[in-house]
Amino acid sequence: MLRKACAFFFVLSLVKAAHSLDEETSLLAVDGVWRSFRRDDHQPVELVKPVEPVKPVDLVEQCLSSSRKLDVHDGGQDASTVCSWDQQSIVTRLWNVIPYQTTDNVIYTFEKGFAPEVTQIPGFLTYLGAQTADPSFAFFTNIFSTVEGATEAQQGAQDFVAKGPLDDTITPNLFTEGQIKFQISNPELCDLKWPKLEGKVLSLRTWEPKPWSSAQEIIDIFEAGYAPVVSGYEGFQTYLGAKVVDQSDRELAFFLNVFDTQTQAEFANAQAVAFANAEGTFKHSPCDGLVSSRAEIIDRQTALVRFSFLEPNRRSYNKPQRYYQKPYRKQPYPEGSYGYRS
Repeated sequence: MLRKACAFFFVLSLVKAAHSLDEETSLLAVDGVWRSFRRDDHQPVELVKPVEPVKPVDLVEQCLSSSRKLDVHDGGQDASTVCSWDQQSIVTRLWNVIPYQTTDNVIYTFEKGFAPEVTQIPGFLTYLGAQTADPSFAFFTNIFSTVEGATEAQQGAQDFVAKGPLDDTITPNLFTEGQIKFQISNPELCDLKWPKLEGKVLSLRTWEPKPWSSAQEIIDIFEAGYAPVVSGYEGFQTYLGAKVVDQSDRELAFFLNVFDTQTQAEFANAQAVAFANAEGTFKHSPCDGLVSSRAEIIDRQTALVRFSFLEPNRRSYNKPQRYYQKPYRKQPYPEGSYGYRS
């Protein structure tokens, strides 16, 4: 009896299924969408179609492709190498200055003692010494056409301190070395055969990329999005970005601007951070805000250039009477002054 009941219900389910199938026609593709039509009302019923995964938009690639590339102006064959730093080797040194030592004296000691050595290293291009707005630091940078020359200069500066009068008066804060990846300059600066950077002001920024980014990516974003903006600011002279490593082998992105005044340099630093965070006027470009999720700024400085040595017109120490027109002073850079002038 039980078997007969089970057989009855099985046959009944088959009949209902057949009736249900009979209500529908074959599947048809209408306007590219698969549909089924019921005989009773002829109303189409959309069926679920597998959706292909959408490729995520590469925001950095969109930024780079949408930004205009600035022309590089080098001033021609007779111009100073101040506009030819692109792809050259760079080393930077930010020193801590102990409280009882003056930054003026530190810069003066490097200018008179280390400059004659570093300018003779093969491949030398540039040596700048600058007094930061914070008196507890002093900043120096060298640019060379060879990695070997830059490395020798970096080690030479440390040896000069260890064996000279600055021993125990300054300590390393942030030392970096690497390669300049781009440089944008004011054409008027590049057209000068004998430019003078003393009295100009540097704006300095160092960014540490997060694990999912890289120093090169941060440099690409700033070159594409910020370079066209900062190059139009009043007092702008040059802008470079470099991929560097510090004394702990951290990969960093280093940026340097040269401006005419302290106020202009401070403004450039503030605007670079605003660009990174998509703040203020930086809210409409595809590049705005990309840096904030990919890196953090670990050092930001402004620094007054107190001396500069530029190849091929570096100062000559073979004829000191042409440079030292006044006798030495015990305090070479009195407060409020800009130091000696050649």
